[in-house]
This record gives sequence, C-alpha cells and structure tokens, in this order.
Amino acid sequence: MADDKFVARLRYAPIAPRKLRYTVDQIRGKNVNLALSVLRIIPKRGAYIINKLLNSAVANASNLDTGLDADNLFVAEARVDPGPLRKRWRSAPMGRAVPIKKRTSHVFIALTKLEEEAPKQVERKARTRKTQPAGAPAKAEEKKTPEQTPPDKKS
Repeated sequence: MADDKFVARLRYAPIAPRKLRYTVDQIRGKNVNLALSVLRIIPKRGAYIINKLLNSAVANASNLDTGLDADNLFVAEARVDPGPLRKRWRSAPMGRAVPIKKRTSHVFIALTKLEEEAPKQVERKARTRKTQPAGAPAKAEEKKTPEQTPPDKKS
C-alpha cells in the first residue's frame, strides 16, 4: 500500500469489464459521499458491486487510521481490468457448437485523504487537422498563377 492510499480490490467478479467501466467512470475523482449517492441512483447491475467495494475501501480507511471518515476521502483511482474467461459451448443448427465467453472482471479502488491535491480531470482537446483532407482545394497562396510557372521548353 502506498502513502495514505486506502485500497479495496474485487477479483473474479462475474460481470463483463465493459459493463462495470460505465459505473466506475461515474465515480472516479469524486468525494466518497458523492460517489455513494451517485451509485445509489445508477440503474446498472454493476452499481451494486461497486457500492459494496467502495464501502469496503471506506472501512479499510477507518480501520487503519481512526481519525478518518467518508467526508475526508475521495476516489483517487478506480479501474476495471478483465479477468479470466469462462468458456462454455452452446448448440447451434446442423450439429455445430458455438463458443460462449463468460467474462469476469478485477476491480481496484484507491481512496486518498482530501487534504492532498485532488487528481486533475484530463480534458480532451478536439483534434485539429494539420494536413488537408484529400480532395480539398489548395490554399490561395499555394496556387500557382500562369506567370509563376516556367515556360515549357520546346526542342
């Protein structure tokens, strides 16, 4: 455990990482009380799982440092990684079998004291094209006029 980071992990959660990431993205970087209230209103199955894990991280923080409560903590890091696949088979027409991949997830949540500097939200800038797209007309200063073109040599 790093300095003043209170961690909770959930491994082998029987839900796809893609479904959990939606919920985790909603609480990342927020105060713990705000994150818990947000999790109560999200209508996703993963919200229940993340809610229990966040409560576990708060309990870890209060057990290790008795002066902390949920008001002084924020979600410093929250990530969902893919776990192992459970491979199953399903019958298909004409005697075939098709695979079913039952995905699992590993979830990691780290809380930090609020006195420390909160992680900055990364704002994504809109991409600007530096090159012209194909088929676009050339800029006016780049067009060559007939006076600028060298005369053709006739031999």
